[in-house]
Formats: sequence, structure tokens, C-alpha cells
Amino acid sequence: MKSWSDSFRVTLYAFLWNLWVAILKTIVALITNSASMLAEAIHSFADTMNQILIFVWLRRSRKKADISHPFWHGKELFFWSFIVGSSIFLLGSIFAFYEWFHKLFADTQPVTHFGYAYLVLFASILIEWFCRLKAVKALKLKNNTVGSFFTNLIHTKRASLLTVAMEDTAALLSLFFTIIFTTITWITGNGVFDAIGSLMIGVLLGFVAFFTMNESRKLLIWEWLSVIELRHIKHDILDVDGVEKIGNFFSMFLGEDSILVAVDINFEDGIKNEKLESIIKDIEAKIKEHLKVHTVHIFVESKDLTVGITSTNKK
Repeated sequence: MKSWSDSFRVTLYAFLWNLWVAILKTIVALITNSASMLAEAIHSFADTMNQILIFVWLRRSRKKADISHPFWHGKELFFWSFIVGSSIFLLGSIFAFYEWFHKLFADTQPVTHFGYAYLVLFASILIEWFCRLKAVKALKLKNNTVGSFFTNLIHTKRASLLTVAMEDTAALLSLFFTIIFTTITWITGNGVFDAIGSLMIGVLLGFVAFFTMNESRKLLIWEWLSVIELRHIKHDILDVDGVEKIGNFFSMFLGEDSILVAVDINFEDGIKNEKLESIIKDIEAKIKEHLKVHTVHIFVESKDLTVGITSTNKK
């Protein structure tokens, strides 16, 4: 699937750059004795671990359907995205809070060698900006929208791109926090401001953890199509000759690129079986037209029959 390769490529870029940056930040944190730089290093290592998990869940989500999983394993993506938010991001936040406390009350050594810190920080900004551009571009492309960044985050069903985009955005913001508070520490000579930088990173990572967990939770507990999408699909189905009324309409995302749709339809009286087959094909086409995913499982039900259709959209 092209969408899978896009997610894999974006994740691979992020993994390679984050690993390199994490190592550099750790070395500089040890040289400078900066709490905010050490929090940044842990943040980058957390991001690297996230990408490893993404590789795992992308692979597992592509396992074929079997007796116990007739709709494939796509929800693996949503589960592991929740784990990333609840563990790795959250642990990174807790460590940053610890560094803030440690620097404020226990560590009396001054921050030194600011030049090394600035060199790594500005290089990291360039790298994270490049990775974020890749992730945001892929996110907009897969959402088929030109909306704002946060609009795309809230509406996307692609857990891997959501996680990488949130990682890169959080990384950029935390780097700006680090630069600001490192500069204030340098000017004032007061290590309290370095501790405050670590505190800000902890708050940021805590927000990212909550946001990622919440978006994954919605997908895990049967999130369906938006009200606008449902309205458009129902309107088009009612335009099909032979359709009299639409009853219940259910949908559920089965993975990043797979969705299940079940619709209850009242057909006009007196329709022959030959015509009914043509009507159902038209309904299928109308539904697929609005769903920019690879696999669509469609179940059309009426008082007289139930028809199940599984089809793929070419990409």
C-alpha cells in the first residue's frame, strides 16, 4: 500500500535524525551540566523509541485477516499509538519534571560551555523542522485537506503520522524553550532559569501525551465518520434511483486505511432483482467516492436482504 510506504518513509526519516540528535544532546548535556539540555536529550531518545514502536505496529497492522481477526489487524496502530502516549511521552514528561526539581533544589553546579549548547540546539531546530515538514505534508495529503495543522491532527485516522507530527512539533517547541531559558541563564548566571526550561519541556510533553492518548482512545472505541461526511454520503445515496429512505448508518475505522460501513436502506417497491444489483453497485460507488481509504467493507441491509461488499480503492 502506498499509504503504508508513506508512513514508513516519514517514520524512518524521523528515527534516523532523532537518534543522531539524541546522542549529540546527551554529550552536550554532560559537558554543560544543563538540566534543560538533558531533558531535551531524553525527549529525543523518547522520540527515537516511538519510531521503533511505529515500525513494529506498521508491520503488525499489515498481517492478513484470519479466523479471529476477519477485518485484518489495523487497530494495532491505534493501540500502540495509545501506548506511546501513555508511556513514552508521559515518562519523558516525568523525567523533565524530575530534572527541574533536581536542578532547582539539589544540583549546585553552574551551567557552562554555552557555545556547544547553542550549536546543537540550532542544528536540532533545522533537523526537526525538516522532519516536521515531511510529516505535515504527508498528513495533509492523506487527509485530502488544506486545513490547519491542528485540524488535520484532530481529524486524521492515521495514527503513525499523528504520532510523528506531534513528536516533531513538540520537539521544535521544546527546542525554542531550551534556547530561551539557556540564553536567560547565560545572561543572568542564575541556574534557576535552566530549571524552568526543563519544567516547560515537562509540561509540553505532558500535553503531547494527553493529546496522543485521547486521539488514539477515540479510534479504539469505535470512532466513526464525521457528521459532515455522513451528511454528504447520505445525500448521494438518496440520489440513487430506487432508494426510498436511509435508516441506520454505522461506520467504524478498522485501521489507518480501512473502514467498515453498514447502512440500512428502504428500496422502492416493485424493484426486480436485476435492478437491485445495479442499485447496490451505485450505492457502493457513492460511499467509496467519499472515503479516501484503501479498503472499504460495506454492508447494505434492507428488510428483504443483506449484502456484504469488500472493495479497495486504487491509489
